[in-house]
Amino acid sequence: MADSDGAAIALLKRAVELDSAKRYTESLVHYKEGLQLLLEYIKVKFQKHFLSITQSLVHPRQGEEG
Repeated sequence: MADSDGAAIALLKRAVELDSAKRYTESLVHYKEGLQLLLEYIKVKFQKHFLSITQSLVHPRQGEEG
């Protein structure tokens, strides 16, 4: 999953290049794939962050209670 953000960026950059070259059908495919990867990456990051917060609320570290 660590490379999906880089892959998303690469696809979106390529989509812009294709768009600028008026290759709209190809650019649309790259935009869709790039956005799907980016959303997947964001979901995973959010889930990890949310899990971390939830765990810290359920099991606070010593000295952080009350």
